[in-house]
Formats: sequence, structure tokens, C-alpha cells
Amino acid sequence: MATNDLRRTDVRTNVRINPFWMVSAEFGALDTGDDAVLFGFPLAQGNYFVHEVVVDVSVAFTDVGGIAEVGYGTITAADVLTTSDTVRYFQDAEDILTNNVIGVYPLGATDFGVTLETTGSTWAMSKQMDNTSVADPSTLLIKGADYDSMPVVYVAIAAAQAVGKARLHMLVGRLQ
Repeated sequence: MATNDLRRTDVRTNVRINPFWMVSAEFGALDTGDDAVLFGFPLAQGNYFVHEVVVDVSVAFTDVGGIAEVGYGTITAADVLTTSDTVRYFQDAEDILTNNVIGVYPLGATDFGVTLETTGSTWAMSKQMDNTSVADPSTLLIKGADYDSMPVVYVAIAAAQAVGKARLHMLVGRLQ
């Protein structure tokens, strides 16, 4: 009896272009007290759906709260960062409680309280489609724009971090 070999040779590769992981440059203690822009989304690159956000801490930070926030903002042609879009924070205060420990931390944690009210970042609650007033599916999208208001993902590093290094990984799908 003949044997048909039907194993796929492309099993270990991505056969589709969507979704894909974006990996930031390393950030950490050198960015202490600053905001570091990790990803930009110009108009020419289109719009993206954010599936997952993960922080990979490779060198432990000095403090537990070394990574103050991972957020969404805009940047101008003069490299002025505006971080006022608090609705789209990817990291809530509870997401990374142990920056001083090496590890991989998925963002978007939510918690159901005694009254079954969900708490967490707005992005996380939208991802779970919580039926509160803050669950807005549009917070899962990043719409590309020109440099006068180009969307960016940034990280804020808390002051006085002597050591610490991390990378941000985002699983995004380009909307075509």
C-alpha cells in the first residue's frame, strides 16, 4: 500500500500576511523619566486592528512600577508627543505589577469586581466587549494619519530606574 505524505512544509511559517507581530526596539533605564515612542502609524501604511500587546522584560527594572504606562498618542512633524488619549491605554496600573522581575507580561488584564463591574484599561475592556459605557470597539483600531497627528504607541518609564530593559510586542492585523 502506498503512503501519501501530506505534511505541510510551511507549518512553521506564516502563510498569510495578517496578523503579524511587531517588535519594538529595546527600551528601559536609559529612557528614565521620559516617554519613548515605539511604533508609528503613518497614513501610507493604513489602518490596524490591535489583537494583543505583550511586554517582554529582559533585564529587571529597579522598581516594581518601572514601566509607568504603555499608551496611545500622536506625534507631530516636530516630534512633539501628545499623550492625552487616555482612552486607549494598553496598560492599566494592574497589568505589570512586577517590572522588577524578568518575564513576559501580556497587557489587557481585566478584573470582575464584587458587583461584576469590569475594571482595566479601556482597550482591554473593549477587547472583551464588556457592556459598560467605556467598551468601544473603535479603541481596538489604529487609523494611520499624516505627521501632523500621526498615531504612535509609546511607553513611559518611571523616574530613577538604574537598570531595566524591555521590548513591546504587538500582534496587529492590517485592515485591507
